[in-house]
Amino acid sequence: MPVLIKRKKGKTHKGYYWVYFDPLKKIALFEYKSGRSREGPNEFLKGYEGVLQVDGYAGYNDLAAKDTLTRAACMAHVRRKFEQAREYHNVAAEYALSSIGRWFDIEREAVKARLTHGQRYDMRQDIMVKEFTDFRHWMLEEANNHLPKSIMRKAIEYALGQWPGFDIFLDDGRVELSNNWVENAIRPVALGRKNYLFKGSESAA
Repeated sequence: MPVLIKRKKGKTHKGYYWVYFDPLKKIALFEYKSGRSREGPNEFLKGYEGVLQVDGYAGYNDLAAKDTLTRAACMAHVRRKFEQAREYHNVAAEYALSSIGRWFDIEREAVKARLTHGQRYDMRQDIMVKEFTDFRHWMLEEANNHLPKSIMRKAIEYALGQWPGFDIFLDDGRVELSNNWVENAIRPVALGRKNYLFKGSESAA
C-alpha cells in the first residue's frame, strides 16, 4: 500500500498489510507494517500454537521452525504456478491443473454438503490421499522432462517444496485446501488502491 510519510515529502513509501484469517470463526485481521520483513508475523504470532497456512514466502520460515506450530501449504499458490506454465507447456500444465481443479471441486462439494470436520477427514482419506501421492510421483517424473530454468520445472519444484505442507490438510478436517479466505479478505484493499491511490500517513494506514 503506497503511504505518504513525513521523511519523504511528496513521495510515498510502500507499506504492507499482514492479513490473518481464522477459517473456523471467519474472522479477518489486518495489521499494517512499514516493511515486509519476517518481524511482522514473528511478533504478531509470538506464542501462537497451532496450524499456520501460508504460501512459500521465506519470511514464514522462522515461524514454521517452531515446535508449537505446524505449517500448512496453499494449493491456490501451487495452482497459480502451473497456470503460468500453461502457455509454454500445455499438456503437462493442463494435467496438473485438472488434478488440482478436481480437489477444489471435491472441497466445494464438502462445504455444500455441510460435512463436519470429521467427515471431511474421512472423505480426504478415502479419495484424496492416494491422488495426492500419485500426483507427487507424477511431478517427480515429469520434472525430468523440463529444463531447470523452464517455467514448468519451476512450477513443479515449487509444488514439491510445498508438498509436505499438505499432509496436515489430509490429516485434519479443519484445515483448508488453500488460504483463499485471505485472498478474498484483501480484495477490498486491492480495489481501494485504485480509488484512493494512497494512505495519507502511516497512522492512517
